[in-house]
Amino acid sequence: VKLFRSPCSAKDASFVEFCGHSSHVTNVRWCLARPAEADAAAEDGEGLKSYLISTGGGDRCVFQWSFVEDDDADGDAAAAVEELPTDNLEDLEETKIELDDDAPDDGDTFADGMGMRGGGDEFMAVKPWLGAIKEPSDPFPSGDENSGEQLLARKTWRHCLDDKFKHLVDKQNGVMSGSLDPWSPAVQREYAALAKETSELVTFGERGQDTTAPEYSDLDLEWVYGYRAQDCRDNLRYNSAGAVVYHAAALGLALDAANKKQRFFKNHDAAVLSMAMHPRNTLVATGDERKVPHICVWDSEDMTCKADLSGFHQRGVSLLAFDPEGGSLVSVGNDDEHSIAVYDWSSRTMHASGKGDRAKPLGIATKNAQEFLLVGVKSIKFWTIQGRNLSAKRGVLRGKKSVEGKMQAFINCAWLNGEAVVGCHNGHLYFFEGKTLKAIGKAHDASVFALRQMPDYLLSGDKSGKIAKWSAMGRADWVLDLNRGPIRAIDPKPDAEPPVLLVGTQTSQILEVTIENQQERMAAEGGDVSVETLMTGHCKDELWGISTHPRRLEFATVGDDKTLRIWSTTEKRELGCLDTGNMCRAVAYNPAGTLLAVGFGGSVGRGRQKKDGMIRVYQVIDEAGRFKRLVQDPKVELRDAREWISDIKFSPDGTTLAVGS
Repeated sequence: VKLFRSPCSAKDASFVEFCGHSSHVTNVRWCLARPAEADAAAEDGEGLKSYLISTGGGDRCVFQWSFVEDDDADGDAAAAVEELPTDNLEDLEETKIELDDDAPDDGDTFADGMGMRGGGDEFMAVKPWLGAIKEPSDPFPSGDENSGEQLLARKTWRHCLDDKFKHLVDKQNGVMSGSLDPWSPAVQREYAALAKETSELVTFGERGQDTTAPEYSDLDLEWVYGYRAQDCRDNLRYNSAGAVVYHAAALGLALDAANKKQRFFKNHDAAVLSMAMHPRNTLVATGDERKVPHICVWDSEDMTCKADLSGFHQRGVSLLAFDPEGGSLVSVGNDDEHSIAVYDWSSRTMHASGKGDRAKPLGIATKNAQEFLLVGVKSIKFWTIQGRNLSAKRGVLRGKKSVEGKMQAFINCAWLNGEAVVGCHNGHLYFFEGKTLKAIGKAHDASVFALRQMPDYLLSGDKSGKIAKWSAMGRADWVLDLNRGPIRAIDPKPDAEPPVLLVGTQTSQILEVTIENQQERMAAEGGDVSVETLMTGHCKDELWGISTHPRRLEFATVGDDKTLRIWSTTEKRELGCLDTGNMCRAVAYNPAGTLLAVGFGGSVGRGRQKKDGMIRVYQVIDEAGRFKRLVQDPKVELRDAREWISDIKFSPDGTTLAVGS
């Protein structure tokens, strides 16, 4: 998301850039506090924020950025310059930042050694001050450029920036020559401090008092609506502090549901594809999806990166698992061979690796520091780490006492009382003794999408929305029909009484389920269960349409998941959802905020949709100045366009509706 100063009429105008989405940003809209709202907030002793709302196409996430204007920041920087001595200003000469001649030009920068990407356009888009730093053509363009104040500011800024940059290059050369350990705490701290100071200098130079970039205006990511569950599983956990940890777009998130706050881990430059929680429930490992993927191990309480591992896998990291002690991390890549790596993550070394199975891997579980189980499409393999090599033996599906398994897609796996358990496409659970099938559990009628192993029991979730608890081989203690969509992740809340389950569904919902009754009759009678929704989001293909309410801090979105949703920026939650029955990519409020026009259709490579080109106008019902509900039946339905609707807007007086297809 790029923030420009308005009006933006010049070519190549300066801007400030903010990242977090993992794919193309399809739409942005301002959601501004109106005077009446601001006055009411002032009376309550609180400031009312204005927001920018952005939608990610492929990540299906809605980002809520709070807009911050710091009017004093430039003044503080200028005041610091004014305090410098002003003698002999006419003798000052401009300097220019240049790389040392000895600096390597092969891309192996110090940033790479630190687990950060070096120069290049892609990296510049995320952390520009760690790539090839470029000075602006004129950081202080207004006023008399030859005045003493301007010359001093220019000279001071460039000299300081040049000095800091040379320090970075010196550090880089030290690492390249082997005289410095890039992972030593002292080097990391000094590098971080230098990089921060360099960033501040670049910011001051590029966003000074009179530049065309916004004057220290800022976007602060405050909330993310969404959860990646369509092609990821077992990626939702409680941490040791009780926060909900998961990932969405290119972010790792820690959600404090009670206080409605999110914290973000932002070190990934691409979509996060996999996640694993450390046995102590504080550290998290996440792997992303790109040509040379990164695995980051980070602290879910202070959101700091503890290790950045890269260079082995290609295309992406699809599976991650810590061993029971937490010292080793096993990862599986998205290359053709689905290569496997075993890391000592704390020392950032890979101590074993090998080719996996050409069949797509779907689930992984570690037994100890030397053994792990990997399952996939028609594949169950028990792996052993032998020095720097890996060896595997297939699971035997023809067991004793006429127990015979069926070759199929094996979706996930776990360990129960030291023995392997595998979740199957047909809804069965296969219980092994050693490497041989011993029993088959039949509590599910649909594919087992989620398994969560605990010390003395196992939780499973299936495609139909059922959850089962297992404490013995082949028999479920109870089955709960949640009926909220396919279950993709489960995690029990530690020491909760009555029991509480954290559940992630394929419809991008994060639920907290409290179970009062765990008797076996729960399956038939429904038990005594309460469900609290912690997160909702769009959940299929792409997300495009967005419109902000003309009078309130609310906004509407429509997506390829065939839903129209209303959101509150202040309450940070979904207020209402309507099933439109077809893909939608355009939406607009009328000036009064009482109607929503929706444009139907979209293209994701599956041909034309039945309602492409249709327009519907839905009524928004309010009560006491607050959103109450959407009326299911449209007030107006039009069908004049032949192709899908890409944009739609009401005129300022609300009498005309303009549509683009």
